Amino acid sequence: MAAAAAVVLVVAGVGFALRDPHPRASRPASTPTPTVFTTGVPIVGTVSLGTRNIATGLTAQDGERAYAAWVSQDDNKQWVIAADLASGAESWPAHEIADPDRSIEQIVVVPEAVLVVTVTHSGATPERALYAFDPAGGVPLWNGYVMAGDSVVFTHRMLVRSSRSDGAVEGLDWRTGERRWVVPMEDDRPARTIGMRTAADEERIDRAGARPDLTDGRVVVITVAGKVRVLDAATGTAGAAASVPVGSGDTMVAYEGRLFSHDEADDNGGPHHIRATDLTGVGGSAILGTVPDRFLSMAGCGPDRVCVVTARKPRYSSTVLTAFDAAKRKLLWEAPDEFGGSEISSARGRVWLDAADGPAALYDTDGTQILTATLSAGWLDAGTLLIYAPDGTGRWSRWSIANRKITPLGAPPGKMLGFCASTSSRLACPGEDGLRIWAVG
Repeated sequence: MAAAAAVVLVVAGVGFALRDPHPRASRPASTPTPTVFTTGVPIVGTVSLGTRNIATGLTAQDGERAYAAWVSQDDNKQWVIAADLASGAESWPAHEIADPDRSIEQIVVVPEAVLVVTVTHSGATPERALYAFDPAGGVPLWNGYVMAGDSVVFTHRMLVRSSRSDGAVEGLDWRTGERRWVVPMEDDRPARTIGMRTAADEERIDRAGARPDLTDGRVVVITVAGKVRVLDAATGTAGAAASVPVGSGDTMVAYEGRLFSHDEADDNGGPHHIRATDLTGVGGSAILGTVPDRFLSMAGCGPDRVCVVTARKPRYSSTVLTAFDAAKRKLLWEAPDEFGGSEISSARGRVWLDAADGPAALYDTDGTQILTATLSAGWLDAGTLLIYAPDGTGRWSRWSIANRKITPLGAPPGKMLGFCASTSSRLACPGEDGLRIWAVG
């Protein structure tokens, strides 16, 4: 298939390439002169964080409130706060997280709790700590710890932890942190435990990326001997069982009722045999195809699909995104990525591929690259990206993926000091002025 024509513009140091879905003859013969746009994106409200000096800032949202966790450079203390998305007002005041041995790694929201995860960088043990708060009022609920090598899965039914050293998998109550069930696995210990992702989880993608809180209610345990066990996250009840070859790569994905893996170690240099294992008890296991060279990442990317990113020889600086169809057991398409992107996120079969140093590209369901961005772009919701307008103004804009329509929003704000979260109509980001919420829809 011939590549579509590309329009490339550079806006205040930000480059974009939009793949035009229309023939060149249908486009205007001339480009309008860029105009200066001075009106900012409407601010719904700002909640003070008590300092302009933020070392780390993370944000999550549940459709009703935005939650921010941050580290103050003034005293190295850690905090969490909530704001109302509709009004921008403070929902509950900041609570200190007293954990001088660790720093904030993640913030997760489920219906019953807001969880802040901290991680050590100094060798302190346990490696991670968990701090749970009530979403409505901010009341601290409980705190716990996670040892190095343990797996933690955030499901809406239960927090599930598996431990190779303990030889067990357990479900913890979101409100109390108490153990509700345990599955002993001392004879064949869990090597890793992952949550089952679904298309419904992809619909909840936002500016922070793929949601870590999963709605399916199943977790998949892979044991040291390669056995695969499906457990109900609410009760620990065992479901389907299967197996993968011993020595399979560490990177595995549970998606829409299948376990995707590859038979070789992540760093073996290729080729890698991509495997799909049915977890409903009816489909067995099969090789979908192979990819060469260095294996980087893998993720579900649409109904019956898995996408794999590999770095290609000789320098491994460029990457290739490859899509496989698990139902038809075949390779669908390959797409080279000039930015060397390796981080996959997807919604509605479209794949956003991020590079470590900032550039990114969006690929359509057939592997066509339809947008590239060299800075500050990403999901707003499952059908929309937030980008800089490619018209010379430098405005923030909504970009509808389905019809390629750009809706300018306004001049971008000042310095933001953390990761944002979003809904289809709100964007929440921590910055020098506080946790700020903008109207973007």
